[in-house]
Amino acid sequence: IRVIEGKYSITYKLKNNPIAKILIKGKTLNVYLALNPSEYDNSKYNFVDVSSVKKYANYPMRLKAKSDRQVEAIKELISKLLKNLFNVMPP
Repeated sequence: IRVIEGKYSITYKLKNNPIAKILIKGKTLNVYLALNPSEYDNSKYNFVDVSSVKKYANYPMRLKAKSDRQVEAIKELISKLLKNLFNVMPP
């Protein structure tokens, strides 16, 4: 996994495939994931679709974390994303 540190965010990529972008705004941890938000409509995850913003086009699912429960949900989604990437990618 490659870590790219920017002025305001940290970006994670795996063999040039986007995984996540992490920002801290005030007291809130914002995590942008490279998942399709339409797949998670009517699910337990509370997210915002930010695919219309050019800056976050590769990371269209935004989750905010202010509590431990929200952090656990983000961990679940990241593990699903990584499992999908490893199953699709050749060794």
